[in-house]
Amino acid sequence: MFGLQELEQTRFYQDVLQRGREEGREKGREEGFIEGKLDAIPNLLCLNLTKERIAEILKLDLVRVQNEITKLHQSN
Repeated sequence: MFGLQELEQTRFYQDVLQRGREEGREKGREEGFIEGKLDAIPNLLCLNLTKERIAEILKLDLVRVQNEITKLHQSN
């Protein structure tokens, strides 16, 4: 019978585990990058930029920018 320990020692398992770790790191970097962009929105609003211009500058979807602005207004 092939147990969990034997499975964990296979090349296939190790490759899949490594690929999952790499994808997780990449997703974490990407999410951190987007969070940084979202953090810039209040400063750009202070410059009286439109939400369309902010989306263009940050290269974000307009809906994402609108949602973030709505959250900002609700928290004030």
